Amino acid sequence: MGGCAVPSNQGDLVKVAIDLDAQLGNMNEAWLQQEILDEVL
Repeated sequence: MGGCAVPSNQGDLVKVAIDLDAQLGNMNEAWLQQEILDEVL
């Protein structure tokens, strides 16, 4: 279990997309922070 993102991933492309007025869908289901797996399960 776990994510596939590198530790340095901080969501920079989401910020760029927002600045470019991109329409982002389903972001309400995103985990926008680090989570401790045991607590999530």
